Amino acid sequence: MNYFSDYGILVAGLVTFGLAQGILSVSSITNLRLSIMQNGIKESMISISFVSMGYLTATSVGATIGPLMAGVLYQEFGFQNATLFLIVGNLILGFLVLGIIFCRTSKSIARSAEYSDTSHNDAEKNLLFNRSSRMSYS
Repeated sequence: MNYFSDYGILVAGLVTFGLAQGILSVSSITNLRLSIMQNGIKESMISISFVSMGYLTATSVGATIGPLMAGVLYQEFGFQNATLFLIVGNLILGFLVLGIIFCRTSKSIARSAEYSDTSHNDAEKNLLFNRSSRMSYS
């Protein structure tokens, strides 16, 4: 057994996990903040605290349940099968999220194109565009 290659794989996996965690935390907190502002809640210390509380609660629940589930998977199915289950599960979840984002974005584009004709006046166009732009992901 080559301990150096196992150690390298472990370090690479932890670095990848850390990068993914950082990317997800920044985008999640930003998206939560923008979502509550688009739904009429003004940005204040209370709304920022609410976003932080929601994010930290979800992260803490995942950090509590995750090792428990990993232990059950490892004990019941072994390391290789449990790892394969996690990889396939994350791929399915990723494709599901991409599908949801794609569907919402295409609906938003279709809705804004639908109301771009000349039958509406400028005030109606602005109102309709503002409603359809709530779903944009930027």
